[in-house]
Amino acid sequence: MENFDLIVIGGGFSGILTSFHAKRLSPERKIGLISMPNNIGGLAYSQATETAVLNVPHWKMSALAEDPKHFSQFVEKNNCLLQDQAFARRKDYLIYLKSILQDSIKAGLILIEDQATEILNKQNSWEIKTTNTSICTQQLVLALGNFPPNQFTSTNANHLIENDPWAPGVIDSLVNKNNITIIGTGLTSVDLLWELYNRNYQGIITLISRRGLTPKSHDLNIQAKEWTFPTTSVLQMLKDFRKSSEMTEWIAVLDGLRPLTQSTWQTWDIQEQNKFLRHLRPYWDVARHRLAPTLFQTLEDLKKAQKLIIKKGRISNISYDSINAQAIIELKNQSSVAADQIINCSGSQNLSTKSSPLVRNLLESGYAQTDYWKMGIQTDKIGRIIGNPKTFKNLYAVGPLRKGTLWENIAVPELRVETLTLAQTICKYYN
Repeated sequence: MENFDLIVIGGGFSGILTSFHAKRLSPERKIGLISMPNNIGGLAYSQATETAVLNVPHWKMSALAEDPKHFSQFVEKNNCLLQDQAFARRKDYLIYLKSILQDSIKAGLILIEDQATEILNKQNSWEIKTTNTSICTQQLVLALGNFPPNQFTSTNANHLIENDPWAPGVIDSLVNKNNITIIGTGLTSVDLLWELYNRNYQGIITLISRRGLTPKSHDLNIQAKEWTFPTTSVLQMLKDFRKSSEMTEWIAVLDGLRPLTQSTWQTWDIQEQNKFLRHLRPYWDVARHRLAPTLFQTLEDLKKAQKLIIKKGRISNISYDSINAQAIIELKNQSSVAADQIINCSGSQNLSTKSSPLVRNLLESGYAQTDYWKMGIQTDKIGRIIGNPKTFKNLYAVGPLRKGTLWENIAVPELRVETLTLAQTICKYYN
């Protein structure tokens, strides 16, 4: 069995950057990165199409906290295409991440392209079982990223439901459909719509979500305004936000609040967090996760042309109309939508034993436990996973797995700091 000082599981942004920093800080240590084949870049970037663009300007997308211009220099050096002179393609960001990974490999990082399915504690080390082998490591970091959405099923319409919009051949099969329904109105649904638009799709697209909210547009001319109000109460923060937005652009107010979101979330008790999640989260998501202006305008133009329909409501059932060969989506508000094809873009699922074999192993063994909201797993302030009943000092999580602990940690500006900080923590152990 091969032995390592540190293994990072997960080939997305968090896994690549954690292993990069660890190898840079402790070059003499044997460090490995386990990533499933063809999954470098994770869910966000590994399946990027030719037209998909980032939803953040390139000058805010540096992977290195100590070098804010790192990605911008990559864009300039490689003559990367930019939407609205600001938004790089996801495909180019994947190439950027792979270049960082290659730098790590040149420095001695070992890339293991396999699927980790189980871990087993061995006193002061961990045995990792993969599809093809077993590995032993002194320190273990889980960077599992976001998980695919919960699957939609039907008793007789499953052949018209696609739960992975980026699976090979799916988009090609949609181009000639007359009527497509996308479940979800967030960034993934817009990415799919933008891809179809660029392939000259001529049919009608319906987007369905509980509140029917779509992402807002970036305004690149607006600068963040520092948040100076208390952050102890959700209701009071909402009042202060509205008051501030009367005097300046709401984007400036929201962006000024962003640096405080992690600390604010952690100071709220369960009741305050619940108020936010129940009443404000959908509005926060569409305002916080914004679109390139051209993408936003495309949505508006398609709505005016009646090529795009936004429906709000909860799905109660999906059935099959054999006469018209269509799926019928029934909503709890008594309305329904007919579709030639249904695409699931409903967002990352909550964590459960069904998420993956490794997650099932973690939860059933007690090595980890879900956070209160089941967004991820419980961790302490430095990212150490809180087990049940025992917490191990050499088992960590990084990235979206910590969303229930930190809330704001699924985007590059936060993740680049989190990955560096965790690598520094682990390397202090070696020193």
